[in-house]
Amino acid sequence: MLFDFRTKQLGAMLAGAWAVAAWSPALADSTPQPAPSAAPVPAQHPQPADKVQVSGRNDLRQRSTASKIVVGREEILSFGDHSMAEVLNRLPGISLSGEPGRNREVRMRGLGGGYTQILVNGDPAPAGFSLDTLAPDLVERIEVLRAATAEHGARAIAGTINIVLKSVVRKTEREIKAGISREGRRYSPHLAAQLADRAGALSYLVALTAAQNRSLRTSEVEDEVFSRSGQLLARSVTGRERNTRADTFNLSPRLTWRLDDDSQLVVRAYLDHYRDFLIGQDRSRIESGQPLDYLGNALRQGTLLQTLRSDLAWNTVFANDSKLDLKLGGTLHRRDIDGQRLADGLDGRPALDRQVRSKADDKSISTGGKYTVPLAEQHGLGLGWELEASQRKERREQIDLESPDLYDPQRPTLRTASGERYTSRVRRTALYLQDEWDITPAWSTYLGVRWEEIRTRSISDFSPAIRHRSQVWSPSLQVLWRVSGQAKDQLRFAVSRTYKAPTTGNLMNIRALSLNNSPTATDNQGNPDLRPELAWGADLAYEHYFGKTGFISASLFARQIDDVIGSQLYHDQGRWVTLPVNIGKADVYGVELESKFQLKDLIQTQTELEIKANLSRNWSWLRSIPGPDNRLDRQVPLTANLGLDYRFAKLPWRVGGNFNFQASSHNRLSSSQTVVVSARRALDLFALWQIDPKTRLRLSLSNLLHPTSRVAVEYADEAGSSRQTTDQRSRAIGRVMFEIKL
Repeated sequence: MLFDFRTKQLGAMLAGAWAVAAWSPALADSTPQPAPSAAPVPAQHPQPADKVQVSGRNDLRQRSTASKIVVGREEILSFGDHSMAEVLNRLPGISLSGEPGRNREVRMRGLGGGYTQILVNGDPAPAGFSLDTLAPDLVERIEVLRAATAEHGARAIAGTINIVLKSVVRKTEREIKAGISREGRRYSPHLAAQLADRAGALSYLVALTAAQNRSLRTSEVEDEVFSRSGQLLARSVTGRERNTRADTFNLSPRLTWRLDDDSQLVVRAYLDHYRDFLIGQDRSRIESGQPLDYLGNALRQGTLLQTLRSDLAWNTVFANDSKLDLKLGGTLHRRDIDGQRLADGLDGRPALDRQVRSKADDKSISTGGKYTVPLAEQHGLGLGWELEASQRKERREQIDLESPDLYDPQRPTLRTASGERYTSRVRRTALYLQDEWDITPAWSTYLGVRWEEIRTRSISDFSPAIRHRSQVWSPSLQVLWRVSGQAKDQLRFAVSRTYKAPTTGNLMNIRALSLNNSPTATDNQGNPDLRPELAWGADLAYEHYFGKTGFISASLFARQIDDVIGSQLYHDQGRWVTLPVNIGKADVYGVELESKFQLKDLIQTQTELEIKANLSRNWSWLRSIPGPDNRLDRQVPLTANLGLDYRFAKLPWRVGGNFNFQASSHNRLSSSQTVVVSARRALDLFALWQIDPKTRLRLSLSNLLHPTSRVAVEYADEAGSSRQTTDQRSRAIGRVMFEIKL
């Protein structure tokens, strides 16, 4: 055991010296940031103050030996988004799946389900962290790493997204933003504030956001059952409505104390408070047959999610220019869900009253460090380590009251109570070594190796203790060739070994029940025998830089994955159950194109027009499943973005827009299961009015096309087939944000 896991000790540690701190699960980003250039601003026509940061982001991308995309703060804030998930959806090769809220999944190269690694300031996101509740105002930049590095971790088969929170204090800052958004007839307010200053050797930054989001989601679900000959046996249509109010509060303080010219101490914290209340109802009509157990139901659910992360970081530079970074951090996360579902029988009378209470507590403590020593000019060696211990306690209680008529006191009511409790402990140990060397002005290399071990022990009420251990050696090599010794044309090559570990939930031998159980709406069961997925990957990219800020990039990637975790569907005691299992090998490959430039980079003009375009085409082949469409993890085959950003020469206005496209996907999950997801099109627009050097008004419209998305789940065997089709409606969102610097 790496650490003694006592709640009182962890609570005292978090409440003590770190109570004033700012969030980040990793050390502060130590990469020197180029100071933003001050563009001349005519007094009568002020321009946006953060205009020139794009060139600095291109410099970071161009100089780095590791292949990465860097998105600056100006681009992050352009559309006035309320969450980082909305921002990421416009970036090259990234897509979202799921409904807006805390359950949306971020995918690189069309792959989700744990293939994409999410980091915050270089460390894995803590338990309960959600990009849907992280406000863009807290973020300094986004780094998208296409190939794995030893320092950032190897749980990145598809790639890594690193969210770098705002931390650098260059001058006194006092900024307030207040706005409101409208979706349909529902209004949602938003408030953000930031305070930063220096006082001698001390500097501090406090950022907070508070928002309320009201939404109404409506959908229609069609269930059909067919005979072996294709004759329709049963059909029902269910109308769903989900009315939600969500309140979010984020607080991110940071205190930096420069001890001397060569060392500093940083304390940080991050608090995320999220509460929502959902009221919904389902109403079904049976057009033929009798495919459902219940005709309709009313749903009420409240959710509380709280995350507190705090850490302490110290770094120093020695006389020989070597550097030592040390960190110590802890996380507390709480999830509390209380719900009730009243279901009607086929006669339309209430027949089931299901009450569910679920509570989970996560605690973790971690420490690590990195020692970097220069071997020669432009040549450095780094040695790092990470130790983490986490514990999760979860309890779920369910009470079912069943009767032909719950409102009739003369009818007997059957009361069924069930409860599950489990505790899991995870110990993670990692060591890594990396060598970065600018061999010549034309050649740079990165060589790294990482060893990581994860030990999991889980105990539940209905199964014996489950122990699971996995360890992986992950070498990585990246080479940068500046063609003809010039940085304007660059060729990149990377090869790395990555992996995907099974989640604790997938390892637990616990079953989650569905209401109307069928081959297309199954129960879910854990599997303690899962093995991690292991992958070898290669990336090849060509980059051409031109003008002051322009570039074009073309890249190829390939992955070969062993022990892919898929799903197995079986019938158990009258119920359909899905079980995660290792199902064999998969091949993933694709091509990515990206360009970003100012119009004046191509022609002689004074027009301030920036053009951004990207396209990602993805393929995969799961060998153990018969084709066609035997893709991996519901992979999105194609994503594309086209964006324009225009600044008026004689007016204090900036306008822009982005069109996003995700192609439809047909995925065969097994020989009997298929999922079809419709194409998605999204159009977002924004306008920024610089009223004076300290005051701005931002207007934005998102999801202007408000398409209806369709997901069809199909099952077929020798006896017949069934299909469930869900049409999800969406609405356009309008936002107004007033920003002032004090």
